[in-house]
Amino acid sequence: MSDYKNLRGKKVKFFTSDLSTADSEGQIFYSDTDKEYKVGVLGAAWSSGGAMNTARALLAAGGGSPQSASVVFGGATPSASALTEEYNGSGWAESGDMSNARKLLAGLGTQTAALATMGDGTATTSEEYNGTSWTTGGTLNVGRGRAQACGTQTAGLAFGGEPNDQKAKTEEYDGSSWTAGGDMNAGRQLGSGAGTQTAGLAFAGDANPGLLTSTEKYNGSSWTAVNASNTARKQSAGYGLQTAAILAGGTTGSNVATTELYDGTNWTASSNMGTARYGLTGSGTQSVGMAAGGNSGSLTNVTEEFNQTAMTVTAAAWASGGNLNTGREGTATGGTQTAAIAFGGGSHPTYHALAETYDGSSWTEVGDLNTARQSHGGAGSQTAALAFGGKQAPNAGLNNSEEWDNSSWTEGDNLNTARAKMAGFGTQTAGLGVGGYSSPPETTFGLTEEYDGTSWSEQDDLSTARRYLQGFGSQTAGLVTGGYVSTAQTATEEYNGSSWTAGGSLIASIYAGGTAGPTNSAGLIFGGFNPGQGSVITYGYDGSSWSTRPNMATGRSHLSGTGTTTAALAVGGQNPPSTKNLAATEEFTGDTTSLNLKTITDS
Repeated sequence: MSDYKNLRGKKVKFFTSDLSTADSEGQIFYSDTDKEYKVGVLGAAWSSGGAMNTARALLAAGGGSPQSASVVFGGATPSASALTEEYNGSGWAESGDMSNARKLLAGLGTQTAALATMGDGTATTSEEYNGTSWTTGGTLNVGRGRAQACGTQTAGLAFGGEPNDQKAKTEEYDGSSWTAGGDMNAGRQLGSGAGTQTAGLAFAGDANPGLLTSTEKYNGSSWTAVNASNTARKQSAGYGLQTAAILAGGTTGSNVATTELYDGTNWTASSNMGTARYGLTGSGTQSVGMAAGGNSGSLTNVTEEFNQTAMTVTAAAWASGGNLNTGREGTATGGTQTAAIAFGGGSHPTYHALAETYDGSSWTEVGDLNTARQSHGGAGSQTAALAFGGKQAPNAGLNNSEEWDNSSWTEGDNLNTARAKMAGFGTQTAGLGVGGYSSPPETTFGLTEEYDGTSWSEQDDLSTARRYLQGFGSQTAGLVTGGYVSTAQTATEEYNGSSWTAGGSLIASIYAGGTAGPTNSAGLIFGGFNPGQGSVITYGYDGSSWSTRPNMATGRSHLSGTGTTTAALAVGGQNPPSTKNLAATEEFTGDTTSLNLKTITDS
């Protein structure tokens, strides 16, 4: 009888702690800590991704795109839409609109080379996407809607659809024109597709009347019936290859979350999506994919990621942390998610000198500031923080700064220009104070000042003066975004230690929000006015553009934040009219993975 090593090519190893990487799938080992034999096993599961900016159904995707570089377009909002959004594996950002608004369309290709074609009714038009904008593509020979598509922008396949006499029709695209291909054996509309022009797959849909389980494969010239799927449905997400496809969601008359996987021969049930819905779309591979949008009883912007791996994926999310001892708004913070400090702020009509430290679960009051203040700048760590500027009733515009040594606050050098409602970030010995406001007379500033641990010095001004702006990063790699002048702003500016340059604009105007991030190429902004008070929205920045992240649980503005893009903290704030002085803290954790382990027993 062969042993495990001969079968798997791996020895049974002894470890003091559990294995933790994907390449440990199939590896039997002995955990000396738990005194058990274990093995890394393959699993499949859906997890939450960043929400789309616009909820919609009956949209299409570049189905050949990978999960981390997806694109969706069109759809019903409920009227036909021309919107395009791109996914980076964490969140969505809007891109160039299609020339023609359309729903019930078909899509194929990738994020940098997609094709949108057909739509509701008898549309014949196509559009090509280059990663930025859309241009006119080839015209179909037969107009139709509710069809399916697969393949690439230069080797595409469209099949099925309506009106009824077109349900079996196939057309092939060569990058400029469409030509007739072989008809399907059984026509369908509102179905799903996967694969390539010479190895396509059609499945699910509606024969009008009658929902379908039938599946057909295409060899570049003709279709052949193969084994049926398990659940008849329509308006599902479908993507992947002819030998490795996925079918998810849809409607059987009721919304479903069921998922099936095709291996080239048979369909088998897999894990359900978190949200049952129809009219969704998807892209990627059978191992790593995503599904977005749809109708779950109402239009949704939900995105879910599918992973078939030995690793368990836990999606990014906000979770409740310990409350501040004193609820307030307009605080400043420094430090990390598990070692933070919050200082100052206001609880109308009181301006606070209070300071509290956070250990990852609870807040503890420590030494007060010497000067009570609100809407001030802050920088540094839990043991070496910096407070500067701010306002104190009835005047707006303090110029003094204070340094925290983990025991008490001492006076530092004054800002050159007194002001409040500014962005502050950096460290105690390399801090940055940007923008702000002072009254009387009412003045909005574009000023930048650097602190070196001893004194403040004026630097290059922002291109756009603003107050209630948000900032993160360091003194040599900083960023400010949003804010308010006479209206809310979307502009982002990046600082290199000497001058400011334009960065990617915010998806929506925000001011008085919280931030976290170590550099100008990796940060978060959350809450604020977006456009009203008490937003829950979170956006992430990657050094060039903003995209969505999971929402906070508690909407708020005038909050503060600290930490990183994978471990952030949102602190305090206000959400009129229900709560003005919030004590709530929320913790953001980015995507995490862990090896899916099974304990081996003798039963």
